Amino acid sequence: MNNTATDNTTPVLRLSPYVLAWVQKHGSAYLRFCVAEGIWCPRLYNEERAWKEAPGWSLLEEMTYQPLNPPEEAMDLLFRAREQFPQACLRQIYRDDRVEYIAVAQAPWPNGHMLVFNDRVVAIKDD
Repeated sequence: MNNTATDNTTPVLRLSPYVLAWVQKHGSAYLRFCVAEGIWCPRLYNEERAWKEAPGWSLLEEMTYQPLNPPEEAMDLLFRAREQFPQACLRQIYRDDRVEYIAVAQAPWPNGHMLVFNDRVVAIKDD
């Protein structure tokens, strides 16, 4: 009996049929290759879905906080974000010299990450 890993079987991932179908139909060649090899790349999957299904949005990579005294422009930003994702909410990010107000939403696909609207409102700190 040969117990080596040289046979032609494909490793099995426990992904839903929905996710597998999306990867096969819309995924990049690299993402399809990874899945075929049994390598799951959730970040790449979410980046590709955001690029195709949520134009103007990207993956949220920063720590966010409840907004404090947002300017009126931040509310306009939120209204624009809600045109695509009605559940979007306003958050803020602290920087050394400024505060950025952003709109975030949960990705609507299975295993989705948080998305951030690419437009931002920047307020200079008054320290």
